[in-house]
Amino acid sequence: MYLSKVVLFWPACRDPYQWHKLIWYLFPGRTRRDFQFTCLNRRPGRDISAMLLSMEKPAHIQSAEIALIGEPKSLFKLDFKSGQRLRFRLVANPTKVVTEQTETKRKVRVPLIRQDQQEAWLKKHLDGCAEIETDTIQNETPLFFRRKNKGGKIVPVLIEGILRVTNPSKFKEQIWEKYERENQKEKGRYIAGIGPAKSFGCGLMLVCPA
Repeated sequence: MYLSKVVLFWPACRDPYQWHKLIWYLFPGRTRRDFQFTCLNRRPGRDISAMLLSMEKPAHIQSAEIALIGEPKSLFKLDFKSGQRLRFRLVANPTKVVTEQTETKRKVRVPLIRQDQQEAWLKKHLDGCAEIETDTIQNETPLFFRRKNKGGKIVPVLIEGILRVTNPSKFKEQIWEKYERENQKEKGRYIAGIGPAKSFGCGLMLVCPA
């Protein structure tokens, strides 16, 4: 895995639906998406700085739309320890799936608005691999986008705090590196991320020693 810093230049990053497409440019010739990203700053009319986690090393591309900043850092040898305390930062889209009470019984994804619901959502995703010691949650600026001539909206939240690792291998797999399996055999690795809206910069947890 590689951790990289990229910049998405305005106005190419005006529509959040384009962020994911812009980052694809750093992986020419690739057809498999094995990266996740998170925005460090978002302000209308400004460039966006983002951190990118990828299985493959991104290309050093400088264009009017996107640029790779500095040299990607290899994380392939990074391991966590049981009991290790880590400071974390996560832009997430906490949701739950409910069934509409209509004739079609369509399942829809709805946001979790209350802070206790959001904390429970994150705790569930880290169950068996880490415990949250402290956290603060604040709403991020809503994301408005257009897809197939239809408008959409996401209201991400920024969750920051300190956690304690209880199962190092499972923790690494849960927040970053998962394995595809077929007939109990591993087929390949991919970047996991936590929760939905990954194409909009949600789900990548950044950690550092507390």
